[in-house]
This record gives sequence, C-alpha cells and structure tokens, in this order.
Amino acid sequence: MFEKWNPSQVHTAKELGCSIGTTHYSELTEERVLKMKEAGLCVYSYTVDNIDDARRLRDWGVDAIFSNDPTKLALLLEEVCHTSLAL
Repeated sequence: MFEKWNPSQVHTAKELGCSIGTTHYSELTEERVLKMKEAGLCVYSYTVDNIDDARRLRDWGVDAIFSNDPTKLALLLEEVCHTSLAL
C-alpha cells in the first residue's frame, strides 16, 4: 500500500515480490498508473465514491476500485459491459 506517492515504492514493491499496488485515488495520475503497470503491478485504488473519478481511473487502466458507494460504481460496470458487448 502506498500512503503517499514515492516513485521508489514501485521498485521496492517489486523487490518484495508484490503483485499489487494499492493507493488512494487522489495519489494517482495517468503517469503513475503507467509506471506501476510497467513494473508488472496490478493497480488498486480506494476510496472512490465519485463516478467521474472512477471513469478516469478506469480509462487510466486501474484494475480495481474500492468504494463506499458500490451502487454508483455498478453503473460504471454496466457501461463497461455494454461497451465490450458492442465491440
């Protein structure tokens, strides 16, 4: 878990054999998600209660989102499913 973003944490996580990097969504940027993905980490984010924030994280490639309001995020999941089916 990354409390505050520090680029060296990605390297340390890989050295320790971690496969997931978890942080609060406010600590993430598209570049940070990319760095974590390039290091082979799955990216999990918490606590995302705003649908627009969740969409942005999805677009950046975040693998999992934790929320206090899963009903809102269910709408996002529905969007993803409909988009996938349309392809």
